[in-house]
Amino acid sequence: MAAITTKLADWAHEKEFRLTLTGSSDFSDKSTRKLQYPFSDLQGIIFGMNTPTSDKLRIMKIIEGKCRKEGRNDFEFHQAHYSRRAGKMEITKMNLIKFA
Repeated sequence: MAAITTKLADWAHEKEFRLTLTGSSDFSDKSTRKLQYPFSDLQGIIFGMNTPTSDKLRIMKIIEGKCRKEGRNDFEFHQAHYSRRAGKMEITKMNLIKFA
């Protein structure tokens, strides 16, 4: 259980909650594991180191539509990368991505 509930030090800055589900329910189908939440609760997205550019662009288009619909201009995109200098993973804000 510790592997599920323990975060790596690189992600400790995130203020997230983890939900663990137990019991006899079948969660093998991804559609049964999706939760709904207000888009306004989402501050930003951190793209993983191996996220393909095509996926990033597709996600950004979806988020752009949601931001326009809700009148938001404060959504943030970040990119995870490995820093050889620091010897660890770092997160960089993608400052050039703006929705007007």
